[in-house]
Amino acid sequence: MQDDIALRVLGPVEIPASGARTPSQPPQQRLLLGMLALRAGQPVPVAELIDAVWDDQPPRSARGSLHALVTGVRQALAPVRGSRLDRCGESYRLQVEADRVDVHRFRCLAASGRAAADRRAAVAAFDQALALWRGPALADVPGTAAVTAASSMLAEERLSVIQDRVTTLLACGMERQAAAELPGLLAEYPLAERLAGLLIVALYRLGQRDGALRVFRAIRDRLAGELGVEPGPELQALHRRILTGDPDLAGDPDLAGAQDLAPDLAGAQDLAPDLAGAQDLAAARQLAAAWRGAHGGARLVPQQLPAIPPHFAGRTAELKA
Repeated sequence: MQDDIALRVLGPVEIPASGARTPSQPPQQRLLLGMLALRAGQPVPVAELIDAVWDDQPPRSARGSLHALVTGVRQALAPVRGSRLDRCGESYRLQVEADRVDVHRFRCLAASGRAAADRRAAVAAFDQALALWRGPALADVPGTAAVTAASSMLAEERLSVIQDRVTTLLACGMERQAAAELPGLLAEYPLAERLAGLLIVALYRLGQRDGALRVFRAIRDRLAGELGVEPGPELQALHRRILTGDPDLAGDPDLAGAQDLAPDLAGAQDLAPDLAGAQDLAAARQLAAAWRGAHGGARLVPQQLPAIPPHFAGRTAELKA
């Protein structure tokens, strides 16, 4: 799917069609190409491009130097069919199909995933969007203020898609997969409260209440240590629900553990291949129901509160009464 990408900015700035890595171009030329690619199809004012390249201290010859950079960008774009860089009054506009620029395809796939009615189709769209990333956006260009702002904005967009994807995994009943992926994501985004909340929910649904509480304590300590703040109200509310054993957190019983139906059916090893090949949840559940009917029920894993403490001090008078 990525073979027809003409311009890449989600990582080092590249023109795949050129047959060579774009970093061989001067750094400021790569910067200009990246800023134009971010606004493909839109006019970008010359003054804005000058600020992007030289921050607030452009040289006296900034316009002439920008013209030289534009010439270099046009030469680099020569192998890219259907692309051109036009001068529009006091602006430049990069003409190229938006879907052939990785950042715009990323945004399109993300929007498609969020709009998808089918949850598994949504996960697939999110996966395709995230696969376009090869590192931090605009990774190999000078870190001017404009570049830093654009890179930070794109990093936030990527995090949002990651979180939406994991949320959809949980909605599909794929807690085990979410719980396996989330620790690595939290290592990358250690202060992301929503990621921590998703891991807490995933662990709770897998019966790992203590692990869920440890995740809350860890994110609370990081927030206090690095930012001097407490977790937000949503994460604190989730913590209270874990402490009280809120049954609503268990998720949809028709979805929970859908990817693990075969292991949850004790002794149903012969059914596992059929379950793995089921095309949807309904088919998997139908197979599971058929096995239960033939074998007199299956092992169930109850969702329950912790056991009553064996000893409780300080109620002697009440017991005597």
